[in-house]
Amino acid sequence: DETSYAVPLESNHFEDDLAMIFVVINQHSKKVPSRYGMSLTRNTSRFYQYWLDHIDEDLAEAKAAIQDKDFKRLGEVIEENGLRMHATNLGSTPPFTYLVQESYDVMALVHECREAGYPCYFTMDAGPNVKILVEKKNKQQIIDKLLTQFDNNQIIDSDIIATGIEIIE
Repeated sequence: DETSYAVPLESNHFEDDLAMIFVVINQHSKKVPSRYGMSLTRNTSRFYQYWLDHIDEDLAEAKAAIQDKDFKRLGEVIEENGLRMHATNLGSTPPFTYLVQESYDVMALVHECREAGYPCYFTMDAGPNVKILVEKKNKQQIIDKLLTQFDNNQIIDSDIIATGIEIIE
């Protein structure tokens, strides 16, 4: 609606150091369409209000992290917010999830990358596919880790500023 809109932040060139990796788990239609799932969640989930209550805080924290060029803090905010959103679905009546085992496998690989010294953070919208925020300097190591469990055609590399989205061949 008219109350929902985005305004770009003034660039401090923090984005120049960032990239996004998309892990495509499933390109098919979802069992629970997004509009229906959101309506069900809004009307029945005990966790929905908690998620809403934290959106302004998360947005302020993300903006501050961008301003401070604090990759770790930005990543933690987007990861926690995405997980809270998916928790609202599990709190619906009837409960449902968009995530599949492979979604959880990607999350585990992200944790392994962090433990190995390659910071990265995942997020997901209403679907099984996982997006990973990375620093460009660590992007290839993270892609290499993903390739241990996923095919090349499942990994899409996006250089946020320079080249846009490209499929890893």
